[in-house]
Amino acid sequence: MIARVTLGPTLLLLFCTTGALAQETAAGEASKWMLGITFPHKAPDYFNFSDNGTDGSVGFNDSEWTPTPDNNDRAHPRPISLDFAYRMEGGVVRLRVSIRYSSEDGARPQTREVLVGTYVVRQNESVKISELSHFGLNPVEVNLVTAKIPDSTLPMLVNRSSSLIVEGVDEDRANYKLALRNASPFAVDGLIVALIAADGTSFAHQLGATIPPLISAGGRSEVSVLKDGNATTPLQLVIEAVVFENGTYEGDESNAAILEGRRVGREMQMQRVADLVERELRTTTTDTEKAESLRSDVSALSAEPEPNLIKSVMARFPTKSDSTEESVRNGLHDGLLMGKGFFLNNLNLYLHEMAQGPTVTASLQEWWDATRGQCGLLVKSCGKDHP
Repeated sequence: MIARVTLGPTLLLLFCTTGALAQETAAGEASKWMLGITFPHKAPDYFNFSDNGTDGSVGFNDSEWTPTPDNNDRAHPRPISLDFAYRMEGGVVRLRVSIRYSSEDGARPQTREVLVGTYVVRQNESVKISELSHFGLNPVEVNLVTAKIPDSTLPMLVNRSSSLIVEGVDEDRANYKLALRNASPFAVDGLIVALIAADGTSFAHQLGATIPPLISAGGRSEVSVLKDGNATTPLQLVIEAVVFENGTYEGDESNAAILEGRRVGREMQMQRVADLVERELRTTTTDTEKAESLRSDVSALSAEPEPNLIKSVMARFPTKSDSTEESVRNGLHDGLLMGKGFFLNNLNLYLHEMAQGPTVTASLQEWWDATRGQCGLLVKSCGKDHP
């Protein structure tokens, strides 16, 4: 399981569960708590615990929050991420913080980890990671808090879909959680949920699975809606629109147009990627050369929707207003970006796994046959049909 959370405009925090960390807390106890991480000049972000421990990584892509490079050491001249590894033991959290550096020396990129420190975080106490100042970073504060907010009131639910049945609503400090049942004979590809504030301001969230569908036909799923760090509880939680795997939709047309554009753009781009991969695999070059060629060719794929494509998707919506056309264009753009970005991330993940040594070996052809580019060989996110 991998959760992606945007921190501010450009910081991306990736958290995933791992079995490598021992867990001494009784089963289910970890779900009652959350780890709060407060970055400089930002509201706290809260993250769940896993019964098997949790890893996290913050990429340094914000110029205002970047460590000082160590230019005197060629082994790790470029800092790329701040890494967390934490587990709950009884009533405390064992936390390990490190900075990862990348070197371009040699045929394959190499990474090296430098320990910042190890810490113990107790309930309702804050720990300041002051050692980050040695790397040119302002300290980060970490604390352990209850997942549930005391005396919290859930917002009123509004559902504009007839086929998506809400069977329960819950929350923690980071998310609202909707238990959904899909009564349609078609799988759900995506939906939009909006948080409506007292002043009428709407915060819309597009929800979709990394590998569709989001909810199978007749199936159930719990989806999480990020609270966005809003200071006040919204008055309404609104399911604005849902789009199904066959392109039909329910709910608000403009929001559905965004989702349908994204679905069409993603599928079209993934087919273009597949064509490039199949062509490249027929060449006689080495796997390293093939991978570099694919990285270049896929990166060059356009994410700008052509007028005929916009017109084709627009034909599925009766109103055809200017706002609907803009929604279709934006959705197509997002889908086209998603289609190639998803493959490039997984290609890099595969190459990273291959660089780990002789215990992991698979040709580019074997990787493509097994995953269709939907994950790296060691990641269990491709679904039951993939390794």
